[in-house]
Amino acid sequence: MLVLIVLSGILVYFIGGKEYGFSSLLIAVYWSFSTAFTIGYGDIVPHAGFAYTIGLFLPIFGYLLIIIPFLIIVLDILESFYCLLYTVVKD
Repeated sequence: MLVLIVLSGILVYFIGGKEYGFSSLLIAVYWSFSTAFTIGYGDIVPHAGFAYTIGLFLPIFGYLLIIIPFLIIVLDILESFYCLLYTVVKD
């Protein structure tokens, strides 16, 4: 995910550039990170079409990064619970 954030920051920097508020590569990566995990703060807004597309998909990937491990853990707990319940009911 970190690679995706850095790559999207680089893309937005080279697409948008200084005209659209991305005065440095670090600021573009900051925008990418804040967009991926919080839907952004609104302090920096891209104005190019492709940058809008990146800003559309970054939150989806950020949420998937959080949701998928959470679901794996919950499903493992539920499987353990059902196995325990099955052995108690069976006996």
